[in-house]
Amino acid sequence: MIADALEILAPRIAAAGAAVEAPDGPVPAVHGGRVRLQQVLINLVSNSIDAMEGQDGPRHVRIGAAVRDGRVRLTVRDSGPGLTDPDRIFDPFFTTKPVGAGLGLGLSISYGIVQSFGGDIRAENCDGGGAMFTIDLPAARGDAAAA
Repeated sequence: MIADALEILAPRIAAAGAAVEAPDGPVPAVHGGRVRLQQVLINLVSNSIDAMEGQDGPRHVRIGAAVRDGRVRLTVRDSGPGLTDPDRIFDPFFTTKPVGAGLGLGLSISYGIVQSFGGDIRAENCDGGGAMFTIDLPAARGDAAAA
């Protein structure tokens, strides 16, 4: 799912002069829909690229994955300026983009998708700059539907 999302975004990543780092090995399957989770990841990476637009210095996005207590944690961290209002970031129609550049629905929809799979998504500013989105989802068990 991560590789597919990055393949879709490859032209945009290249045009932005960004570097994206993703896990090399397999990421454990999660309980959820592959296509909808891919949409969430595309939204998060796209927002990171948008946030870093026009900045001097490196434009870097790091996708991480870890397993703990039967849950899979995915992180998307960028080297951008950080979030201006992390407490409102998932509110419908909230956007920091210029008029015409976004409706403010992407993160709200992503929130709903993650919640529908029994997961949680949160956003925070990082020490040293940048923003990080963390998605916690139940790990798939046995023959459960997984992405």
